[in-house]
Amino acid sequence: METDIPLITASEAAERLGCTEKMVRKMANDGRLPSVKVGALLRFRPLDIDAFVATNLRPAVR
Repeated sequence: METDIPLITASEAAERLGCTEKMVRKMANDGRLPSVKVGALLRFRPLDIDAFVATNLRPAVR
């Protein structure tokens, strides 16, 4: 397991996802978005954010 993967904040995750920080925290608390608890803080691995997007990607509808 790699331990030197940089973690991003909920605010940075929200920016990557194009949603609010509140929504990111809700998805993490619901277990839909993997997160790491560092004391009272939530942190996210960028690769988990990318995987979340890839998993939830829907094809375009014409």
